[in-house]
Amino acid sequence: MFDSVKTGRDLIKQSFLVFRKYPKFIIPLIICWCFIALIILYAKFIFPWGDYRWYAQLSFAFLVIFALSTIIGFSCLVLLQLIKQVETGREPNLGLAFSCAFYDDLIQAMPILLIWAVCWFILSVIQVLFTRKRDNENEKFTAENAAKVIAGMDYKWTLGNAFIESIKNGIRMIVFLILPAIAWEDKDPMDAIHSGFRVLRGQLKIFASGFVLTGMASATVFLPVALLLYISEKGKITLPDEVWFGVILYSMLAWSFTFFIEQMYAAELYLWHMNWKKECDKAYKHNKPIPAFEEIKQPSIIDDVPDLIQTKVIKKSVAA
Repeated sequence: MFDSVKTGRDLIKQSFLVFRKYPKFIIPLIICWCFIALIILYAKFIFPWGDYRWYAQLSFAFLVIFALSTIIGFSCLVLLQLIKQVETGREPNLGLAFSCAFYDDLIQAMPILLIWAVCWFILSVIQVLFTRKRDNENEKFTAENAAKVIAGMDYKWTLGNAFIESIKNGIRMIVFLILPAIAWEDKDPMDAIHSGFRVLRGQLKIFASGFVLTGMASATVFLPVALLLYISEKGKITLPDEVWFGVILYSMLAWSFTFFIEQMYAAELYLWHMNWKKECDKAYKHNKPIPAFEEIKQPSIIDDVPDLIQTKVIKKSVAA
């Protein structure tokens, strides 16, 4: 267990090093989060929910969630294309990454993103049913309320809400673990799902440690926002709109960075698993013992080794 935590910590550290060397890697997430923020604010404060029956409300809510899952998934595909460029010996090109993700990967990824949206929608409905409704004053479109919504802190914290949010986060990271099979190996949706779950089953402890560590990283970056909201509510302090606009900007950057760590963690774990498969195939071919996962050197996106060129995914691999 401690080895898994150490491995997870190393993968998180690698994500920070990648961000330091290639800060442009976070740009797709920032761009996507601008669209996400607009969609969330419209759905929360502008859409006339009261003018529609419950089934129309649910339909619109699902469309919103599907749009969010598509945008987040697309940002992950762009990041994977940037990693692919680096790991095949090329300089990262944002324009080319956006183009490849949109024209080559997004259609193939749509069934996966749709399944994710369905799971997200079901969990959100359960969450709404068991969440205490706030009064109308807190539903008004103000800078403070907008900041709370963007920060994801517009509902009362309960153990039930925290549990459901954890499930949502876990499903999101599993999706991030599936998408490399599409972006890097050009697999169809079903094969990609199988590949992602093979990595999940084979490296479950490492995935779990990454889930916990990325959650801790997210809690850390959002701690200043949580403290500010707590002081504002408990101290009944009215802060100027400029402060809340700053909170909105900080929250968007914090969410982008949190998702970047999750996406990088999943991508690095998948790449490591690909390298392990290659070594297992070599061992099987030469009648040698199958190496343990931890015995394979962790791949690094910031080194000069083009792992995606060196890694050949052999069909009918015993390691798959």
